[in-house]
Amino acid sequence: MMKRVAASLLCFAFALSTAFGQSHAVSSWPQFRGPNGMGVAENAGKLPQEFGESKNLLWKSAIQGEGWSSPVLTSDRVWFTVARPQGERAEQKSNAGIKFTYPSIDLLLLSYDRQTGKPVHEIPLFTAKQPEAIHSLNTYASPTPCVGAGAHGTPVVYCHFGTFGTAAVDVLSGDVLWRNNKVHLEHSTGPGSSPILFRDLLIFHADGIDTQSVVALKTNDGSVAWRTDRSGEMSAQPEMKKAFCTPLLTMLDGQPRLISTGADWMYLYDPATGEEIFKVPYGKLGFSTVPRPVFHDDTAYLCTGFMKGRLLAVNLSGSPAKDGSSRIEWEVARQVPTMPSPVLIGDRLLMVSDGGIATCLDRESGETVWTERLGGKYSASPLLADGKIFIGNQDGEMLVLKPGDQLELLATNQLDSDIMASPAAVDGKLFVRTKKSLYCFGAK
Repeated sequence: MMKRVAASLLCFAFALSTAFGQSHAVSSWPQFRGPNGMGVAENAGKLPQEFGESKNLLWKSAIQGEGWSSPVLTSDRVWFTVARPQGERAEQKSNAGIKFTYPSIDLLLLSYDRQTGKPVHEIPLFTAKQPEAIHSLNTYASPTPCVGAGAHGTPVVYCHFGTFGTAAVDVLSGDVLWRNNKVHLEHSTGPGSSPILFRDLLIFHADGIDTQSVVALKTNDGSVAWRTDRSGEMSAQPEMKKAFCTPLLTMLDGQPRLISTGADWMYLYDPATGEEIFKVPYGKLGFSTVPRPVFHDDTAYLCTGFMKGRLLAVNLSGSPAKDGSSRIEWEVARQVPTMPSPVLIGDRLLMVSDGGIATCLDRESGETVWTERLGGKYSASPLLADGKIFIGNQDGEMLVLKPGDQLELLATNQLDSDIMASPAAVDGKLFVRTKKSLYCFGAK
């Protein structure tokens, strides 16, 4: 079954890359959750299931800076962002939990050699003076960069830090091509939404407590191509209007579409223009949405966020005039994650709650196949690679599961610190970012 799943997903990723005008030739891991954006490594090769400080470790490099952005890969580099605080940390308590800030934050893009792990680039992008406070679980460098072809065909890394700015960096030279720090919003708990590429547009969510929209920048100069405000009615309370999800591109009836989850609503947009095609209400309060949706056979599977979050199966086919709420095919309300994204495995959907409860669902019906406690706390999203599921937790453990109709834990691998970033896997190598280090594992 796994071979059929991998083949179908590979065809799906190729169709998307062709339709969207993006070439994966410039990057083997171009965005958050990989080539198709859904946590599936089509070209993972043979990966070890047991690894650590002294087992199947190809290299390990220290990280100088804070951040939860996941690694993206070009042909010979690993890229991610960091924040480096200047001055003493100041904490404060709020309704959203403990928050902190610094007098100043430097935001940078780093790269490491894929073969050796040696640092290559350290590129300053922005400095934020007196930045807004963020949640203690967040960082100022949590959104994952994305990679695509620039105006002249050379690879470009696009970095996004929410209200603190967006920048484009030439992969070959390390030169900053442009910066845009004019798309402002109040995150309340810090940035989280990662950017994606569609043809010559860089698209990201801007869902704050003050303003909520989806934004597209022109990749050649960083200017705004379009900005579409959220149209759905939301709570009157500002804190319940924010969201941190990353949009997902897909094809529907031969047309590219953008699946976008915000507070209380899922939206479908035309990514070329920002035009809203339709929207679907969650039916109950859902905000601070973090998990990225997944998609199969005209159905999107999405988590609604905090306040008793649910997993919804939403059918996107049919007339745009179809009533939004009638598109919901089924819902699950138990042990739904508010931070880790789900992953599709054939006719099964696997989700891991923040508190470490893994649930396998039937994709068609939403019925529970099994649910088991893994232990630990989770923020990173699971990865399907080499017929195995890899998922890291905040205790620095990377668990390896075997997909199937019962839980089978293959290995528990201990690394040096918290795993909040999602892993990448290409050509027999597994890249894992922890709080302290960047690892590369492979069979030895």
